Amino acid sequence: LIFFVLLGIGQISAFLGSQSLIGQEAPKEARGSVIGAFNISGAIGILFITTTGGRLFDGMSPKAPFIIVGAVNLLVMLGGLWLRAQEVNVKTVRA
Repeated sequence: LIFFVLLGIGQISAFLGSQSLIGQEAPKEARGSVIGAFNISGAIGILFITTTGGRLFDGMSPKAPFIIVGAVNLLVMLGGLWLRAQEVNVKTVRA
């Protein structure tokens, strides 16, 4: 039971953190649209990975969906780090 409580806390923390960061970075006049697009993208991702994950689970291995999602998350993380490095370089050059 404690595992599921901690899992729920982790999930809501990640969701609220991402909403806060997006709200902070989006321009004021487009903030609602940006958050809406973020939420729709998340819903589409859930629909896609549910369908695809089930097929991978049945067709390849029970581990396959988790490996694929982990690989995609790794790519997103690396892309985010790359963008952050580009932002730091631009600020350094301007200063």
